[in-house]
Amino acid sequence: MPVVGINDTLRPGFDAVRIHAALAHVIGSPSAAGAVVLTMRLPDPGQMLRLPGALARPLARRTHQVNQVPLDQVAEQFGTLHLDAARDSQTYDRRMLERGPAASQ
Repeated sequence: MPVVGINDTLRPGFDAVRIHAALAHVIGSPSAAGAVVLTMRLPDPGQMLRLPGALARPLARRTHQVNQVPLDQVAEQFGTLHLDAARDSQTYDRRMLERGPAASQ
């Protein structure tokens, strides 16, 4: 299962257009074969992790670029099931980040 995520926005050679081409290739083949493909708009990592503004702003900018150009267009082009985690308020709930036995107490 290919995943494009926050790490892709951190790369020095970040290029939203190149990511779009890669997604179209990776999603196009299974879609053409009849597979149901799930895509997801990336949440804002700065908001989700409560990062300081100096870190949050560049990540938000790049995440927005990935969501707008590659993900939304590819989802529409191939008719994927598209989860909008970026606009889901539960994505930003701190409890969603807690793990392990201590989180359930």
